[in-house]
Amino acid sequence: MNNQKHQQPSGFKCPVCGGFIPVSIKQLLTEEQFVCPQCALNIRLNKASSQKALSALQKVQEAEEKVKKASVFNGIT
Repeated sequence: MNNQKHQQPSGFKCPVCGGFIPVSIKQLLTEEQFVCPQCALNIRLNKASSQKALSALQKVQEAEEKVKKASVFNGIT
């Protein structure tokens, strides 16, 4: 069964307008700023103070990649 159809996109709520800002784990790990698509607020990620959370996200991304590779290998796409 494909669970991706039922998963909500990753992201967070804009602190100004409350709109949804879609952001993937990969974007959080590689980009330093994000823009709210509703109000154009520019949000900068302080990577130094967020290092513990970013390290945890890196582990999550690595685990997701392992699961994806294993499911393709086993023919479970």
